[in-house]
Amino acid sequence: MGSHDMSTTTTAPYERLLEILNEEAVLGSIGGLIGWDQETMMPAGGATHRAKQLSLLARLGHERMTSSEVADLLAACESEMDVDADTEAAANVRNIRHDHDRAVRLPASLVQEHAETASAAQHEWAEARNDNDFKRFLPWLEKTVDICRRKAECYGWAEGGEPWDALAEDYEPGCTAAGVAEVFGPLRDRLRDLIAEIVASGAQPDGRLDGIELPRDRQMDFCLDVAERIGFDRERGRLDVSTHPFCGGSHCDDVRMTTRFHDGMLTDAVSSTMHESGHAMYEQGLRYEAFGTPCGSSVSLGIHESQSRMWENQVGRSESFWRFATPMLERHFGAAVAGIDARAAFESANRVAPGFIRVEA
Repeated sequence: MGSHDMSTTTTAPYERLLEILNEEAVLGSIGGLIGWDQETMMPAGGATHRAKQLSLLARLGHERMTSSEVADLLAACESEMDVDADTEAAANVRNIRHDHDRAVRLPASLVQEHAETASAAQHEWAEARNDNDFKRFLPWLEKTVDICRRKAECYGWAEGGEPWDALAEDYEPGCTAAGVAEVFGPLRDRLRDLIAEIVASGAQPDGRLDGIELPRDRQMDFCLDVAERIGFDRERGRLDVSTHPFCGGSHCDDVRMTTRFHDGMLTDAVSSTMHESGHAMYEQGLRYEAFGTPCGSSVSLGIHESQSRMWENQVGRSESFWRFATPMLERHFGAAVAGIDARAAFESANRVAPGFIRVEA
């Protein structure tokens, strides 16, 4: 199959539609890059201007998606093509229609306000977290929630549903709060019981690896080594440090991920890096020639998270992985990890304890 199903099913309106989508995707990729910079390299003084930059990019992208030209091109495609066909072109048109119809429900001013607020709030959150000052961040949280509620009102939701459903559609199409509760309610109850059983058992896993203070530059080298070994392409991506680990960037050939380090918690850095590597490898695996099209984008946040958590948990917390990684530990840290075998590392990576930090609990 070609990059856009180049067959008799494609039309001039379809090709023009893809041109506009490509422009919108380039704008989004610029936003992704300066968003990464905000969390890794940007001086604190740049926060206000960065918020304005991101809000402008969001508005420009929204204007392209909601333009009368896109509406006309979609109508032309739908009249000239079988949009229910099992082809890439049809799938693209269906998804562009979905995104266009949602976008036109939002005023450009709200899109711009959300982008500017999100950028400023991210900066304030990082500063407040560093100072352990929730009150500083609270106004930004309240403003963000208010904007999201207004967006939900613009989108609307099915009878019997709730505002969350309207917002979830951007991340996991078809997902509803009721559906989530049906899955996670019983799971939460079982996990709560399981944690209580583990804590009550008195079992004490070997946590020696996480009791060793290791230089952060060596932790970074080790994490990069692990990422490369599991498939991360450093020629098309990089690893940096941020307050909270994330994966972003601008393109399948320019993926940016971050991790974080604690002097005595190597497994936290490894876990974070493997998680973000899963996201990064998914992004690096997207088709270059389909950039900007729905078929060249990630399917959903749930699928994205399945990739990150598979590497973090199914692989990274397995004893097999630590048998593989223990020789790497010795190469990177030498005598500092003397006596740490695969079993000890495995147990350190699997200690269970309640906590308020989601990614560490």
